[in-house]
Amino acid sequence: MKNRSTKWSLLRRTWSFLVGLGIPLDTLLSIVVFLVWMLIVSISTGEVVNTLIGSCYLLLPLSLIWFREPLSEMLGSFGFHQINAESPPWLVAFFGWMGFLGMIWLTAKNIFQ
Repeated sequence: MKNRSTKWSLLRRTWSFLVGLGIPLDTLLSIVVFLVWMLIVSISTGEVVNTLIGSCYLLLPLSLIWFREPLSEMLGSFGFHQINAESPPWLVAFFGWMGFLGMIWLTAKNIFQ
């Protein structure tokens, strides 16, 4: 029992340290989900290098989650469309989470058929 409480204590201290650095909770959660997903896919397929290369498509939605503040302030013209108002940061992060979880779901559907 003592060993188990020591592990949880270490996990709590690590989590407190990361939160104390000022990293937002959803950013930490996305990192944890990403690492757990990488571990599950690597173990189930047995191909670590291909898993790392294949997971690069998750970087776009993760960037929306991690950098929501600067991305929400972007203004300008993109093709024929003019963006003249800032987007709410929570909306940028929401679309990041939808893309992130959607891509994980699609990958799981293909791997674990």
